[in-house]
Amino acid sequence: MKFLAFRFVMLVASLLCLMPNAHGQGVTRAVTCTKFELVEGYVQGDVKGLSARINLAFNWVEEDAFNQNFIVDYRMVQGTTSLLPSTAFDDCQATAYTSKQTVKGKPGMIATGISFFIPYYAISLESGSQSVDLIFSVENGAGKYSDCYRAPIKFQHTKIVRHPMHEQGFSMGSFNVDYSTKAFGTDNPGLTISNVVKFKYGREASEDDRYSVALMLRSGDGKILYDSRKAANGGDQTKTLSLETFEGKPQSDLSFFACYYDIALEGPAEVEVVYVLLGAEGGPKEIHAQKMMLNIPPSYNFEDQVFTPKALKISALQKGGVGGIEVQYSVAFKQTGIMRNHEKGKYFFYAAIFDGANKLVIAPERAPTIYAGSTQLQDGQMPSADNVVGNGTLFIPLHLLNLPAGAHNLKYALMVSDVNLKTKFPVISTGNIAITKPADVQYLLSLEHLEMINTDYDTEIVPISSNLPELQYVFAVGNDHYYQSEYVRNSLTAIPGSASIHFSDGDQIHLVLNDIDSGFFNGNDLLGDWKIEYAGKGESFYYEVNNSGQVVKLRLKVTKVK
Repeated sequence: MKFLAFRFVMLVASLLCLMPNAHGQGVTRAVTCTKFELVEGYVQGDVKGLSARINLAFNWVEEDAFNQNFIVDYRMVQGTTSLLPSTAFDDCQATAYTSKQTVKGKPGMIATGISFFIPYYAISLESGSQSVDLIFSVENGAGKYSDCYRAPIKFQHTKIVRHPMHEQGFSMGSFNVDYSTKAFGTDNPGLTISNVVKFKYGREASEDDRYSVALMLRSGDGKILYDSRKAANGGDQTKTLSLETFEGKPQSDLSFFACYYDIALEGPAEVEVVYVLLGAEGGPKEIHAQKMMLNIPPSYNFEDQVFTPKALKISALQKGGVGGIEVQYSVAFKQTGIMRNHEKGKYFFYAAIFDGANKLVIAPERAPTIYAGSTQLQDGQMPSADNVVGNGTLFIPLHLLNLPAGAHNLKYALMVSDVNLKTKFPVISTGNIAITKPADVQYLLSLEHLEMINTDYDTEIVPISSNLPELQYVFAVGNDHYYQSEYVRNSLTAIPGSASIHFSDGDQIHLVLNDIDSGFFNGNDLLGDWKIEYAGKGESFYYEVNNSGQVVKLRLKVTKVK
């Protein structure tokens, strides 16, 4: 690597940029080059070129802090021919950070170590010894100082021919297939195809260093089984292939996820794995096609599932202060592959309850709702090669049963369907349960006033945001939310509201207060949960909280409905 260094410290060795002094003292502003260095064959990010460093002196002081740093740009000329900047390379700028120093015995500013990198591929000259001029200009918010310094340089040039995207060559190998991956952010199953990509041209000889590619799977007769650009279930529609260098050779790694729901193939089959280059001249271009044996896991239809009970326990008990029937179940799945018609959703387990005359006392339509005696299999609980048994617990509050108060011998049926109860599976299990149902009661709950102290409830993300809460209260029977109020953003008071709720005598009822926070950085905060004692309180009473915690005043009227 040849090293050239030039130091210019005399004013006569520099071309000055002139501008009247802002303080009106008659001093001419001058920008002087105090040092210039050039390094040939410098390598930056796998690219060779010239590295230039320059120090500048300013014979004045900028009082405005915004003007104390400067933009320094250069151009390269050979005789009367302008070489840089060009349409192929216009990165000819750097920032000069100044500090106040004495320049020639007077207050001034100095900027050191201003560096530029000029790749050989950007210089449109033939290989061999070349002589050019680098001409520097300086600018800040107060003015522009054009052609402050001209540096004549000589160097051994290496001409590099750069190739456009459609001329790049791609060689792919070392393929690996993982059949157990899932789409990012979802539980959608699929496979990931990974491989190594070797490029014909490295970064110096390529106009592009990033390539957008798509993946296709094609049958032997030319049928498209999968096209990542049309993937709708969480697959990688395109991937960016970065041109990198490993052990001196241009190559990269490529990994593509394809969701099984989007692949029109099942079981083992030989396919063509095809990569398509996007954005190339002339349109998408197939850059690789390789035959490969893929073994897609078997699929099944939602309605073809079969459930076999493994264990079941049913009992009458109290849960969350509410009397009810609890069903604990364990059920084996027959089908554990990939669900073909996954749009059907998840499996819902629920219990149908009958009286001694086989009359339904809780309608199945009430079942697939939260707290009403149903469980939905979550993503990780759905049938799969890793999950062959579903476990869950149902709880049916006694106040949901259409029965009079007293002792009852009931029959139950453990059932499963989709969330809309459209798919009818055979009954999984049946049995009997003895209960004693308390009398039904009904109360009107009316929140008349709720005021909170003024304090920080939320995090202020930006100055215009507020730390005040969004107050929303709930009337609940155990865990079942019967009424949810409206709310006003950023308020210390709640909107009055009322609701009539019915439950079994002895069930626990609550007033729950939340700061519901709709912002990204704030989660819902529980501000209070008050148990409302109603036994022995008569036909009407007030429940009140005053100056407790964050509550200034809370007044709830409770009235028994005849």
